[in-house]
Amino acid sequence: MPDSFLPATLKGGMTRRSNRLQDWLVLALPEFGIIQSSESKDHLAFMLADIQFYDWLPSIFPTFAEFLCDKLQLTCDDHALIIHSLRRWSESGNVLWVRVDANDCTDEQLLELLSFRPVNHSGQFALRIVLHMSDQRGNRAALRPLMDVIPERLNRQTPVKQKQPKQAAFLALGMAILAIGIYLGVRATLAFLPDYGSTAQLDNINDRTTPSSGSGVTTVTGLPELLPSEAAAVKEVIVEWVQAWSNQSVSSYLSFYHEDYSGRKEMSPDEWRRWRVNRLMDPLWIRIEVGPISVESLEGRVRASFWQIYRSPNYQDETLKELLLKRSGNRWVIVDETSRKVRPL
Repeated sequence: MPDSFLPATLKGGMTRRSNRLQDWLVLALPEFGIIQSSESKDHLAFMLADIQFYDWLPSIFPTFAEFLCDKLQLTCDDHALIIHSLRRWSESGNVLWVRVDANDCTDEQLLELLSFRPVNHSGQFALRIVLHMSDQRGNRAALRPLMDVIPERLNRQTPVKQKQPKQAAFLALGMAILAIGIYLGVRATLAFLPDYGSTAQLDNINDRTTPSSGSGVTTVTGLPELLPSEAAAVKEVIVEWVQAWSNQSVSSYLSFYHEDYSGRKEMSPDEWRRWRVNRLMDPLWIRIEVGPISVESLEGRVRASFWQIYRSPNYQDETLKELLLKRSGNRWVIVDETSRKVRPL
């Protein structure tokens, strides 16, 4: 399979024409990956004439995976292999701009978008999706996982008439401030990869075979000592822990560890926390992706295992992470953290 998966028909560069809305998207979508828009597709296409968008039409491609295989000229239908191909494709600097109309999709089809969020070496999303969806549809409980990864909506009013120069000037100033704020303020985004199958693990990323079930990374099955609600709560804690890590939020990140925890034998808990703060704040940005999370009960404690991909400007790796958690009051906290396998990317 070639290193560049982008067909020649998708390689056209942007023209010199530009506008504020296009500039805003060029800054925002690499950071967010998905943006919700209340604009009509025709109006957005007119405003973004310099960007080559591709429309996912579920009537032609029932799944987003089939759409990607068609546009990237992939012949495979294995989910993990598609993700692996997308990652290699994004590492070559390729991007794909996609429009999705929620009116054409079921909730299940929209949630599939979460499975395809490759990040390149610069920490930018390679698939840049404009989702046309009303707030009413987005407020449905079934779509909450999707809405949780869309931190901003694109809401642009109809063009301002010429006889209203003050309003036009304020609108232009507002858009410029918003673009600058997004560019400078958004430094990290968590890309959470949902469980897409018991045999599809992140170990496929670098042309390696999938780990066997003995590696400790499996999907959550019936656990007689751990209620399903408790397993879900543990997984939610891990997602929030990774989010705090990605956001480089020191106080939030450290709050997930037991007060007596130290990640290094030669350090006291206080020394380790001071050391960890420096490690957390040193990179300009941090992005972390996590794969399926396995949870099992261990005599009053819980062990969670998952593959994670860590990216920062100066270092990137994939790690088989294992966390040991126990209840402290009304929440789960980390009492041990182990990196079982570490592979630099």
